[in-house]
Amino acid sequence: MKVEKVYISTIGKLYQEVQDNAHLDKAVIALYNTLEFEIKTGERLPINIKAEEVRKLSSKDIDYVKNSLYALGCKGQFIYDVSMIDSNIEYVLEDLI
Repeated sequence: MKVEKVYISTIGKLYQEVQDNAHLDKAVIALYNTLEFEIKTGERLPINIKAEEVRKLSSKDIDYVKNSLYALGCKGQFIYDVSMIDSNIEYVLEDLI
């Protein structure tokens, strides 16, 4: 049985927030690196990439990823294709800020 520690200090709360979002930040980094590669290879906007990293995340977590990408200069949206059996998801980079 895992007991989760509760932090009361400001630095402790910051630490816990970072730990809680670590898996989401990994998804942000993976998507950002893919977008960066596409841009370096000459791809033009809009850029569509597979976003399998976020397929099973909650809408709140997907918003976190989208907002984090926006903070990195990527203005885009997630597109779901529910017509497929495993419901494909893509991120469409529409513009850079």
